[in-house]
Amino acid sequence: MRNKTSKSSRSGSWLITAALVIGSSAYLLLGFMPAMRALAESRQKTAERRDYVSQADRLKPAVENATLELEKTRAYNQRSAEKLSDDRKLAELYQQITTQAKLAGVVSKRFEPQKRTSPYQTLRQSGLTIEAVGSFSQLCAMLAAFESLPVTMNFESIKVMPQRQDGLKSVCELKLAIFLACSEKND
Repeated sequence: MRNKTSKSSRSGSWLITAALVIGSSAYLLLGFMPAMRALAESRQKTAERRDYVSQADRLKPAVENATLELEKTRAYNQRSAEKLSDDRKLAELYQQITTQAKLAGVVSKRFEPQKRTSPYQTLRQSGLTIEAVGSFSQLCAMLAAFESLPVTMNFESIKVMPQRQDGLKSVCELKLAIFLACSEKND
């Protein structure tokens, strides 16, 4: 009888061992391995976030410098905008230019406003070509008077040539760029 019980206990132990192996395998495949993958993904995301935060900390001085530079630029633009004349006052400015030329004793042969350009939203450039006749000292006085006008302008070219009929007088061809604040906002 002992043989029967020992055979049945052996087959029962194999069944228990097989059930334990199947259960362990199922736990590994269905529970433990997916949990380990999720844990690894979570660690990877945490490491990426730590890297992101450390990069942000390193960028903080650069952002502060850029903010300071932006504030300086805005202050400069504000000061420059206050110096600019409004483009609606361009006719008045042309009158001031001709008046200054007459006061310097220069005769204007040509006064030719150029096309306005508007490459920027708040700044407009207007060109002006003037051809004037006078003595060299009168022409210098005219240029000095133009520089004293309350407007931002640039002398693009100045050509002074002696006049052929009279050796005492010279012809000055002057090209100006006048910078004005836009009176209307471009969209």
